[in-house]
Amino acid sequence: MSNLFYHRRNSFLHIADAGGFFIGVSLCSFGVIIPSYVKSYTDNVLLLALIPIIWECGSYVPQLFSLYFSHKRQSHNPIWSYFIFEGIHRLSFILIGVSILLFGHNVVLSLVSFYIFFILSNLSWGLSIPHWIDTLSMTIPDNIFASFIGKRDMVARFIGILSSLALPFILSLAVFPWNYGYLFLIAGVLFTGSSAAIPFLTVLHPIKREPLHKELSFYKYVAQSMKTILSNADLRFFLGIFWITGVSRITNAYMSPYVIDNIIALYPVESQGMLLSWYNTSFLIAMGISSWYMGEMAHRLKQRFTSIVGIAALSLCNFSLFLFPSYVTAIAANIFLATFFNAAYLVTMTAIVDKVKPDGRSVIYAVNNTVIAGSILVFSLIGSAVASVFKYSGALLIPAILPLFLIFPLLFRKSEKLQG
Repeated sequence: MSNLFYHRRNSFLHIADAGGFFIGVSLCSFGVIIPSYVKSYTDNVLLLALIPIIWECGSYVPQLFSLYFSHKRQSHNPIWSYFIFEGIHRLSFILIGVSILLFGHNVVLSLVSFYIFFILSNLSWGLSIPHWIDTLSMTIPDNIFASFIGKRDMVARFIGILSSLALPFILSLAVFPWNYGYLFLIAGVLFTGSSAAIPFLTVLHPIKREPLHKELSFYKYVAQSMKTILSNADLRFFLGIFWITGVSRITNAYMSPYVIDNIIALYPVESQGMLLSWYNTSFLIAMGISSWYMGEMAHRLKQRFTSIVGIAALSLCNFSLFLFPSYVTAIAANIFLATFFNAAYLVTMTAIVDKVKPDGRSVIYAVNNTVIAGSILVFSLIGSAVASVFKYSGALLIPAILPLFLIFPLLFRKSEKLQG
């Protein structure tokens, strides 16, 4: 059969996999639902700050170890490695749901078990991501990469959005915390089931990669990859810009608690659940739509312009909530934040695809994410310290102001050749 057939089949399988993925992260969104679950037990700012730390540091740090040991093996199938590790990641949501149903009556046990399985989920996710990058390179043509990823994510996110419409119903099945137990359980089953599409992907562009030399140490392996980033001016510049935007995880940690305490809490109690649900859904819709237009922007206008738009959106997200707190601005802030996240994701991905050969992309992506993990950890701890003194609004000022300083070097950066 022709490559066109397999390309179309791969496209369908990628959408099926991503659709289930976004059902999971829509029903149990890291930015709204998970902070809301933890906040229902406690207002401890450190526990809230742990969510983005575990979510992103936990998923970023293991990537290099995963690649190092897999690349030392003579035979390595990225698609199967992605399938196995991603399966564990998704299965963890089922385990979270079960643990809530079992231990929900005990605050300590419930939170401890939640954080244990949340760590497991994100560590396994981190182990899967480099193999996912290889899987994408092997199954999607480079010349349509950014455009396809943007469109795939848009379709998949809207599948997730449709599933999120069931959120009020699921949360009404029982009282807290058991309603969250059912939520994680249902989401986990759908989340895990969609990963069955992964093994059926067809390799269109095999990656030829020699196994690493047995004597090559992990340190030298990382150093070589870091040298690749630092020796390429464009790669160094654009990845470096988004290393600093680890500050955005302060927004992740405290925007939803801020909205709940300062906006949703002002409404009648009987409408607060629905308002929280629609607030969550608005972010999912924004992520879906912005994944398309930012994908096209990254494809046609390239990294510089996409970076400017994304970083400006991050600043606007935080300033709008700080200056004009209302339910309308909370929705607008979600749109701005979604624009930033998709810009960061697409600029990083396209910069690596443009500047690195297929056999080296997953390593560069993993090194990049490891650096970002350090940035996230530092900014999350700073954010928790500020939030403990100046409340959530004070913490949100940091990601409002800092991104403004990143726009200046981008404005004076020479534009890349535009795509027709």
